[in-house]
Amino acid sequence: GKHGIALRSDASIRIGTPLLPYVHDIVGPGLWDSGRHYTLNADLMQKYKEVKAAFASAGFSVVDREWPSAYFDYLGRLENVCVEAVHTRRPINGKPINHAMTGLKSFTGQVADFVHNYYNAPVSIREIQEDSEHGAWGAGNIDETQYRYWIGPKVKSDCEAYNSIFEDNGLDVLL
Repeated sequence: GKHGIALRSDASIRIGTPLLPYVHDIVGPGLWDSGRHYTLNADLMQKYKEVKAAFASAGFSVVDREWPSAYFDYLGRLENVCVEAVHTRRPINGKPINHAMTGLKSFTGQVADFVHNYYNAPVSIREIQEDSEHGAWGAGNIDETQYRYWIGPKVKSDCEAYNSIFEDNGLDVLL
């Protein structure tokens, strides 16, 4: 219902505490930013552990689980589904998707729309591109198939990947 979790007992609330990819961002071969290994610094990690302990001592069910792994053909191995979603280099239209740039391809249109609606100034996407210091991240040099994948099927598969930790472990929230 509307209040759902707020009306339940503490003991019935399951808090997931996955580490990958948001506490530890460890990126394997074949993914965008491959080789990156970021983690919380020691004082933040200590606070994270203290919060987990506080929830547990307050009677909440703290669940130490990661997102599930799945086999990805393009990687030739198992990978954490959330790590793959965040750092995907899936081949779309015969080449790896440009993880860093594809999602920004609608940015110039959004800016042009904002300028038009907020300032009541008729500005074209071309004018936004020409006025951008760095050429608006290569806007206009886009693989349309990759972009359609990014704003369509990728959203669906990313939601499925993200939700899988909740479904597989009966979780209510994540820390």
